[in-house]
Amino acid sequence: MKYSGSEYTATEKVDRSIRRKMNDLVLVTGTKYAIYPTLITTYGLVSNSYAGNIQSVVTMDDLFV
Repeated sequence: MKYSGSEYTATEKVDRSIRRKMNDLVLVTGTKYAIYPTLITTYGLVSNSYAGNIQSVVTMDDLFV
């Protein structure tokens, strides 16, 4: 878990970490199903070239509507 006081910015390091974790999940479980990385954040996600790997973003507004 990470805390951010504003929109979260995905970096190259974060992108590599997510891809590695997805690959490890497939190797360990042998799943043939799609994996959808989801970010749960208070303020949202900054749109940049590394944010494309995150399929969905759940914000505080989504949780308390």
